[in-house]
Amino acid sequence: MGTQRKVRATVIVCALLTAAGADAQTPCHFGIDCDCEVISVGPLTGGWRSECRSCEQRLIDACLETYDTEPLRYSVAAGGYCETACSIYGPNAYPPAPPASPPPHDWEVPRPIEMELYCPANAAWSVEELEGVFWQGCRRNDGTAIGIWVATDADGQVIQEVVLNDGLPVLND
Repeated sequence: MGTQRKVRATVIVCALLTAAGADAQTPCHFGIDCDCEVISVGPLTGGWRSECRSCEQRLIDACLETYDTEPLRYSVAAGGYCETACSIYGPNAYPPAPPASPPPHDWEVPRPIEMELYCPANAAWSVEELEGVFWQGCRRNDGTAIGIWVATDADGQVIQEVVLNDGLPVLND
């Protein structure tokens, strides 16, 4: 399979367990990363990073608005992507914006935003089988699983999704 693959389907969101302390963050916090920390532009660095973080927070807030009612993939796409919604972002912003596409159709009934999963520049698409379930997502060049991973059955139907941060599931209260 190619290094990038899009996944489109209705998703049954898995229940994520909690193991974090008082500062627990939702999968929205780990599913959106504008890579602000790597921005370095001399004396402008502080201001540019601040601008990047502010935009990143707006995207997270948009995700949180729909997080309890929509599948995570839709929620992460709700506010847009770092590359399309922010004027400043790092080179490995996640999730990357999908390639430009034709204008959307005019639907009679509003439809949830559907997200296409792509890997940032420092990661590659990976498909792994575990007991008949195919997991698809991004692995950094060092092999660490990151971002949204989607599980599909043998027929390609999405059955579960999870957000990984440094290889570990992001846990939610």
